[in-house]
Amino acid sequence: MRIPLDYYRILCVGVQVSADKLAESYRDRLNQSPSHEFSELALQARRQLLEAAIAELSDPEQRDRYDCRFFQGGLEAIEPSLELEDWQRIGALLILLELGEYDRVSQLAEDLLPDYEASAEVRDQFAQGDIALAIALSQQALGRECRQQGLYEQAALHFGRSQSALADHQRFPELSRTLHQEQGQLRPYRILERLAQPLTAASDRQQGLVLLQAMLDERQGIEGPGDDGSGLTLDNFLLFLQQIRSYLTLAEQQLLFESEARRPSPAASFFACYTLIARGFCDHQPSLIHRASLLLQELKSRMDVHIEQAIASLLLGQPEEAEALLVQSQDEDTLGQIRTLAQGEALIVGLCRFTETWLATKVFPDFRDLKERTAPLQPYFDDPDVQTYLDAIVELPSDLMPTPLPVEPLEVRSSLLAKELPTPATPGVAPPTRRRRRDRSERPARTAKRLPLPWIGLGVVVVLGGGTGVWAWRLRSNSTPPTPPPVVQTLPEAVPAPSPAPVTVALDRAQAETVLQNWLAAKAAALGPQYDRDRLATVLTGEVLQTWQGFSSQQANTQLTSQFDHKLTVDSVQLSDGDQRAVVQAKVDEVEQVYRGDQLLETRRDLGLVIRYQLVRENNIWKIASISLVR
Repeated sequence: MRIPLDYYRILCVGVQVSADKLAESYRDRLNQSPSHEFSELALQARRQLLEAAIAELSDPEQRDRYDCRFFQGGLEAIEPSLELEDWQRIGALLILLELGEYDRVSQLAEDLLPDYEASAEVRDQFAQGDIALAIALSQQALGRECRQQGLYEQAALHFGRSQSALADHQRFPELSRTLHQEQGQLRPYRILERLAQPLTAASDRQQGLVLLQAMLDERQGIEGPGDDGSGLTLDNFLLFLQQIRSYLTLAEQQLLFESEARRPSPAASFFACYTLIARGFCDHQPSLIHRASLLLQELKSRMDVHIEQAIASLLLGQPEEAEALLVQSQDEDTLGQIRTLAQGEALIVGLCRFTETWLATKVFPDFRDLKERTAPLQPYFDDPDVQTYLDAIVELPSDLMPTPLPVEPLEVRSSLLAKELPTPATPGVAPPTRRRRRDRSERPARTAKRLPLPWIGLGVVVVLGGGTGVWAWRLRSNSTPPTPPPVVQTLPEAVPAPSPAPVTVALDRAQAETVLQNWLAAKAAALGPQYDRDRLATVLTGEVLQTWQGFSSQQANTQLTSQFDHKLTVDSVQLSDGDQRAVVQAKVDEVEQVYRGDQLLETRRDLGLVIRYQLVRENNIWKIASISLVR
């Protein structure tokens, strides 16, 4: 078999080399040691090729004849090659590896395998592991070259081929470990590369999300004790998440972080809160902001979040609570900005202006589809559905509030520094006016404090001490990092809100929306990775409960999981039977992604559905008794 080699290249010298340099190069080449994992037979074949080369070129007459035979039409007239015996071919692979001709090594080694398998004589001359090792080393080198050039997907392909070549061989544990590490270290770059694709490149971006979710699963969560092979510490992994967030849409981040928050994960809860606040504000769904409050209830013992609580209270239509929370904050820098923005008026005026600027410049830029979005408060508060919800807010037990939807995998930004908030160009903006407001005495009595609400946009990521490691969060702009809190072993249990007095008002749109949001969350949990059928009983009753429990069991038996993204608008509420029954009609947009393991099987989009829900009141709790599609 002819191999694209010549004696000069075997000895790593030029055609014009002197006899002394030729001898010196030969000695150097003999002393060079290829990978120690090659068999002695392969090393011997390499030595014999070196000896054949020096024998041919050290004799002047033989060298002249050799040069005339191969270079008659000039030094580059043809590509010299050698006719080699079977036993010499593995030696040629080693030399080509040393010359950096990795593509050739892979191709020649692949060509050699059939001969090895077919010929007992060839099998006697060298080990099959030598061929696999030559392929693995050449593909590893090609992968490293691609990585240097920023071609991360191509690099992963080469590393994968290298791993495949060694799959049936146990002789190379050290190389296998190295390849596994290199693949793991490559994964963050691959994720970033895929998520940065245009939104129209749905398949590539979905693969990026799948890779991200695999990293999170191997880490056992953001702060988990697992090893994803990336080599990223918790601090660096948090920076990586922050970097990719700006490549993820609002819906993608909601799916990702609400799912991760259930592990539980303080960092994921933190990110999920920003997502829920952003979506609640943009879609005029204050129920999502309320849902963020429940997650932040678990975080309030770790941080001074009075500023954030004040903003949440503002968006939930509670200006008195907002002002009371502001004065409790120890964040003097942000308080100073708010006072400046108030320009001598009430502190709540400054908070309104601060919130508009904060949303537009610190929160929205972290979402791919909100980067150019502005954040005027007036349209939000002018929305009749928002008004209705805010007028009907009551403190519900946490098990009745909408819970986070299960989710998929994400991304993040490179620049974490938060600059001083600019003074708006229109300082005369007043707090948004409320259209109508029920007298506070009409509301059920509240015995629990309003829930806290932290954010990213007011500062940079800082690392605080935590139990299983460190967890991220905030450093006010131009301020000293806060002292790390004491190390704790586990996240403290959320303090449940007290049960309210029975709700005596009739079911209205805001309460109906809460019931339906609970149903959609329960559905997602029942069809998600945990197949949580018990959640269904908190919001369904009768035959529809049995039906959906059956769907959940069927999903578990087929090892499928579903992840949802919903948008809901209640159109009408009709009461009957002494306010014990109701018919609720709503418009629903549903996107369902069906998985088996990490593989996405199908994406179903049902947009513009009109659904009629029959509700009954059981023990003063509204539950769904039937669901029917109108159109």
